[in-house]
This record gives sequence, structure tokens and C-alpha cells, in this order.
Amino acid sequence: FAILVCFFMVFLCNVQSIRYYAHVSFLITVPVSRGKREHCEYVSRNLNRASYFWSLGLRAFYFSFPLFLWNFGPIPMFVCCCMMSSILYFLDTTTSFTRHLHSESFREIVESMDGEIESAVHSL
Repeated sequence: FAILVCFFMVFLCNVQSIRYYAHVSFLITVPVSRGKREHCEYVSRNLNRASYFWSLGLRAFYFSFPLFLWNFGPIPMFVCCCMMSSILYFLDTTTSFTRHLHSESFREIVESMDGEIESAVHSL
């Protein structure tokens, strides 16, 4: 029964996530006049909600593995819990190396976009 409830939660969270992502994709394409900060905040709030529901659904799916292995006894479940804890720890934390890697790639993207914008302005 517990694994059924877990999969039901996974389904509900993923449906909510898809709903919010679809709503955000529609809202992003709507033309807005300049200076409408409320619109941007609303879109970002919905995008954060979609990410939150996706994360909850994924966590509930991860939680179903130990529940499934519980059918085979307490030892496989314990081993799975230990492995999941270590895997999720490394997925949830960042190191200075990954922060530096992401910040450098972001700077490269911004610099390349600045060059493209300047060339487009000069061509006009």
C-alpha cells in the first residue's frame, strides 16, 4: 500500500509540474510592455513552483526504491537507503569547483551575447 501511495504522489507532483511548465511557456510568449515587473515576477514564481513540484516528484520516485526493496527484507532496504543518501548528498551539494565552472560558463555566454548584440546594432 505504501508504494502505491508513493507512486500516486509521484504522478500528482509530475502532473502539477507539467501544468506549471506549460503555463510558463505560454506566459513567456505573451507580449508585455516595458517596466511590467509584476508579469516577470509572476512568470518566475510559476517557474519556481514547477521546479519545486518536479523535485518533489523525483524525490518521491527515489523514495519508492527502498519501499520496493523492503519486500525482499530489511538488508536490501538498508543498503538502498545508504546508497540513496550518499547519491542524493552529492547531487544536492555543490563544491567550489562546480560553482566556478558554472560561473565561468555563464560569463562566456554573456560575453558572446554582448558581441552579437553590438554587431546587430551596428548593422542597423
